[in-house]
Amino acid sequence: MTEYFRRCTDAMNAGDWSTALEWIRKCVVREPANVLFRQVARGVAMKRADTRRFTIFDLERQTKKINTAISTKDWFLVDSLAENGLAFYPRDLSLNYTQAVANYALKRRDIARFACETALASDREHSEALRLWLRIKTDRYS
Repeated sequence: MTEYFRRCTDAMNAGDWSTALEWIRKCVVREPANVLFRQVARGVAMKRADTRRFTIFDLERQTKKINTAISTKDWFLVDSLAENGLAFYPRDLSLNYTQAVANYALKRRDIARFACETALASDREHSEALRLWLRIKTDRYS
């Protein structure tokens, strides 16, 4: 894992955001409960997104897959699909919120909190994300 993270760091230092994203995504796949990898992946994706364009069609296709996984309550798949979508749309409110819900269900509170805070950073008025964030905060102390 440290080799993948080192390669990601080398690519970031070189300004090669696509390669950095490729390596950090490998880290996330192998250690999905590691919040640091998720945070780095989101930061790299934001840098990369600033230099690339994607179509709304791609996001709609990803959302359909996520909705199917949600209907079966396959939270591991929901999390994985949301993470894939966030690699291209790191600021998307819905994807961040979906990832928060999936990780809350998987009892990965740190990742749920991070995803929820990222969603709230996009839209402070998003009531569902705010309620989930408050629930996560409350669970932490109970």
